[in-house]
Order: sequence, then C-alpha cells, then structure tokens
Amino acid sequence: MTKRQGQPLPYNLVRRIGGAEDGVTDRPIVRVDNYASTDEPAERMKEACRQRITESGYPSPVVF
Repeated sequence: MTKRQGQPLPYNLVRRIGGAEDGVTDRPIVRVDNYASTDEPAERMKEACRQRITESGYPSPVVF
C-alpha cells in the first residue's frame, strides 16, 4: 500500500486483506499502515493501534 498523495500527516490507512466471515461472525485479517513525517510519531501511532486492537477483546492474535 502506498501513501496517499495530498493526505495530511499523520494518518492510518486500514485495509482488510483476508479472513473469514460466515454471516454471524467475522474474523478479518487487516493491514494497518501508519504515515507520519518521521519514524518516531509513526511508531507511536503503531503502538496505539496495536493496543487498541489488542484491548478490543478480539480473541485472535495481533501481529505487527
């Protein structure tokens, strides 16, 4: 996935890249790309996203 031209920084880009859905349950596999002006704020955004997903109660493992 590439950075969107003209999009103000910082931002997250979230995209479903797989997983299973049966009409009752949904077990998505998502890709989260973090964009910022430097690595430091991008790393903070990555950690905040990881924590938010992990704390959501979703039972599947989260890999970053």
